[in-house]
Order: sequence, then C-alpha cells, then structure tokens
Amino acid sequence: AEKARPEPRTERAASARLVVTDTDDFDDFLSDIDDNFLEDDFIGSQKRKQPRAEYAGKKDPGGGGLPSDFMGISSERKERRPSFLRRMLWAFFLVLLAVAVAGGAALYLYPELVYEHIPIARLKPAVEVPDAGASRLVLAGVAGSFVDSSTAGSLFVIRGSVRNEYPESRSFIQVQGSILDDKGKLVLKRTAYAGNAMSDEDLDGMSAEDIARAMNNSYGIDGINRNVPAGTSVPFAVIFESLPENVAEFTVESLRSLPGTS
Repeated sequence: AEKARPEPRTERAASARLVVTDTDDFDDFLSDIDDNFLEDDFIGSQKRKQPRAEYAGKKDPGGGGLPSDFMGISSERKERRPSFLRRMLWAFFLVLLAVAVAGGAALYLYPELVYEHIPIARLKPAVEVPDAGASRLVLAGVAGSFVDSSTAGSLFVIRGSVRNEYPESRSFIQVQGSILDDKGKLVLKRTAYAGNAMSDEDLDGMSAEDIARAMNNSYGIDGINRNVPAGTSVPFAVIFESLPENVAEFTVESLRSLPGTS
C-alpha cells in the first residue's frame, strides 16, 4: 500500500495567519499559534511513534497528509482558547491582587508590625511649639560696652530696649544675652528682666551680687516691666563679669513674657 506522507503547510495557510485586521483577528492569530504549536510538535512527535501504514489511504481534506480524525482533532475550526499573552496578563493581575489583599489585611490586623518596617511611619507628627511670649517682642538700639566698676571689676554690658508688639499688654518681659569666642562657641550666657536699666555710675558702686539681684527684678524699676502696653518699649541691661580673653562677639534675644493683667 502506498504510504501517505504529510505535506508541509501551504503558503496560503501561513500567510492567512499573518493577516490581522482587528483585535479579534489578533486573538485568533495568537490562538492559532498555540494550536499550531500543539499540532506541529506534540502531534508530530506522536505520529513518528506510530506505523505510517496505519493511516494509509486516509487523506487530510486540507491536503496536509494527516487524517481529519487524527488525535481527535477535527479539520473544522477548534474552539478558541485564551492566548498565551492573555493568560500571562491574567496571572500577573491575580498575583498583584493577592499581594494587595494580603498587605491590606496585614495593615488592618497588625498595624504595629507594618509600621515598624516603614521608616517614615516612625516619624512623629510635628508638634506646634507654643508661643513663650517672645515672638512679638522686638529688640532695638542694642549695643555692648565695657565698664570698669570699683566694686565688681571689669564688666561687659549689653543695653537696648524691647518693644511689645502683641495686641495686648505683656508682663515680666525677659531677654537673654550670650558671649561667643573667636570660634563662635558659646562662652557665657545671662538672662535679665527688662525695666532694670543701670547707668555706668550705678554699676560703679554695685557688687556682682547686687547686679545679679537687680537683673532678676521681674517687675523692673518702679514696676515698669508689668502690664507693658502694646507698642510700648522698655529698656534692659544684661551684665557680664569676668570675661575670658578670647571673646569675639555677643548676641541678645527676647526670651519670654506673660500676658498682662487688668
């Protein structure tokens, strides 16, 4: 009996699979690739294992040399199956969905464990620093000078005035002076209440203890540092003694105040 040999696919069939006019045709094209892969590789390998005489005389209607009922594959168009690309996209989507669901469940059930591994979650929310009563105290006329006291020795005095720019009166206004060395390092620091301006003559007869006591008078001379009206300035003096030799500069700043009372 004459043995039937499978003929190669015709150019007509190959070119037809490359014509894609719309999305449905493209899906058909991908499905045909999967189907042809199955027919060419799997069926071809099975065919080589079978005696060719078994299929003698059974011609493929399409001219391919295989019987139409070989391995249960009909010559009619098989039912469309999802393409390989589409199956991969679905698998990727399902993996992402699973990860999102697992992450949401972990965040809901064990938030402390999740936040522990997120560095930014450890940052505490910014806390608004309350106004210590210094943000609207404005310094003016600041100057520093050396004064020789017959009692306290050599002094460095920072003088100036502080103006209340709050909309209401303020009491017990306090300022702070600092002495820096030639490297910008803080050497000395003193605080003083406003309203205790002392002249050079006053300082000449005061001891270091008298000077410290005067700077700590919260009411100021004659109570001038109590209920300071809005827009009013009060003089101050910050006094240092026993300065080191390498001092280079000084700074002064408003430190605090309290709301005035009626």
